[in-house]
Amino acid sequence: MNVYEQLLIQANENLRTTDNNRDKIFYFFIILFGLYFKFFQGINENTFFHIFVNIALIIFGIAIIFVIINYQMWHTVYVNTAIIYQKIINQEIKGHINRNKIEELYNKKDKLKYFSKFSTEFWLFNSLLIINFLLIAMLINRFFVEKVLSACYIVVIFLILVIYFYLFNLIRINKIKRAQKNFIDISWMLRL
Repeated sequence: MNVYEQLLIQANENLRTTDNNRDKIFYFFIILFGLYFKFFQGINENTFFHIFVNIALIIFGIAIIFVIINYQMWHTVYVNTAIIYQKIINQEIKGHINRNKIEELYNKKDKLKYFSKFSTEFWLFNSLLIINFLLIAMLINRFFVEKVLSACYIVVIFLILVIYFYLFNLIRINKIKRAQKNFIDISWMLRL
């Protein structure tokens, strides 16, 4: 087994580990949300503790969103690295591989599509946004005096939802596009 085959195996292992860690963090947040929802479901008072836990979970959820974005960036880097090593192995390239050769091996059609509406990455990320937004909506509902759904209340929630989804998806897409464009510089496995 040559060094390129070992690096391909390592890239696949790093990809698997990255995805597993991303999923564990997502499941952990789902469990926290479920516990919060179960324990505070019947409480109608605006207690300081209840509001504090809600705000803490929102902040923690936003931090988790950024962690998930980072894991998706590394997913992109490791997949692209594996593609390069597969091409090196399949084309039986011998000797030293420099940056120019890597750029030649990597072409535009190899880029991963993270912007599909049906990809796992898309659904995982947006389901996390929905869960975190539910926490925000629950907090807004706590401070809303009337418990009926007035037009003003619905408009405020909808505007917050649109801005929330737009901003976080914009951040996610930009980070992944940068990883696609600069993965050769980011990937420590391509520094031969």
